[in-house]
Amino acid sequence: GLAGSDGTTCYRLVHGEGDSLPGLVVDIYGSTAVVQCHSAGMYCSREEISAAIRAVYGEAITAIYDKSSQTVPFNAGLDARDGYLWKAEEEKAVKYKKEVLENGFRFHVNWEKGQKTGFFIDQRENRELVRNYARGRSVLNTFCYTG
Repeated sequence: GLAGSDGTTCYRLVHGEGDSLPGLVVDIYGSTAVVQCHSAGMYCSREEISAAIRAVYGEAITAIYDKSSQTVPFNAGLDARDGYLWKAEEEKAVKYKKEVLENGFRFHVNWEKGQKTGFFIDQRENRELVRNYARGRSVLNTFCYTG
């Protein structure tokens, strides 16, 4: 129910072993997919993975970013570097929008320099829980990455 949602524009599309794709994480941030490979095999298949994402999402995806340099096995000798695997032609000169929605709240996500793929998407339910407990209160979020 997350794909195509008006209130949430970021979600995990592929969660490695849980989706029978060990060594692969794909997160969607608006119109950008961020791929993170944790195995040499998945890293060597990232162009095919990119093509599959484009085939499924069509024009809804305008960029695919590879964020594998810190997660592929070092001793595999892959010389992994983070960067765009693909950008829509008309978008090449445009900086990709890094603002996403989660349960109606806006977050700025930096998949190029942020930790992991840029945002801890798996904490969506916890942030919603805090929202319910903190309704009407002032809350200081410390040590939780999002500030």
